[in-house]
Amino acid sequence: MIKEANKINLSFQELSLLSKVHRNAEEWMDRANVALRSKISLRELESLVKTGEKMPLGLTGSLEKLQSRYKQVCEWIEALKVEVPCPLESMGASGCDLDAGNRAEWLLRMRKTLKGGSDDTISALVELLSQGSRLPVEIDFLQLLQTAIDARNWSQKARRWVPSAGDQFKRGKIEDLQDHLDSSNDIIKKAKQLTDGKTEWQLDYADELQSTVDIAETWFETVSDHCL
Repeated sequence: MIKEANKINLSFQELSLLSKVHRNAEEWMDRANVALRSKISLRELESLVKTGEKMPLGLTGSLEKLQSRYKQVCEWIEALKVEVPCPLESMGASGCDLDAGNRAEWLLRMRKTLKGGSDDTISALVELLSQGSRLPVEIDFLQLLQTAIDARNWSQKARRWVPSAGDQFKRGKIEDLQDHLDSSNDIIKKAKQLTDGKTEWQLDYADELQSTVDIAETWFETVSDHCL
């Protein structure tokens, strides 16, 4: 219709409006096709869905697929909020309105829940991580949960190498302890990136592990000096 109208070579307000709608629809379809073929951010997905729902043209097929994907993500976020309440009670369905300070607080709550929560709650969070990783959408809160679980796993491994572990104490090679300490930097760095630097915490047993490494290195230097 638009091509035929353009052949007339006259300007009509209705034709200009229709042409604009058609261009917007084409642009939306291009973005939608990319979204359906790849993994995009939740913010981008939400924008596509909301824009598509306002389009006066039929975008049923692609729009329904995006809506279904968006619904899955929102349901995943709601399930996460059941296990670890979000600090922002009025957070939107997608959580795109959650600022850095609230993300940092939510991450802290996840860590506390993983540290002191019931076995069922911890299992539920681990399962949510698995489910979320299979969703074809990049979700900041999934990365928060991943970081919290990584921190827990790191501390559990570190605990075996500190004397306060009691019966679970296991002597480790100094190289292994140092490598584990070095790996903690990646977790802390990721947490700061996700919260725009609002996160200020240290991994459990990091100080004790560092102290063990320092004592071992001091002892080694002393022995080496005596052997010279």
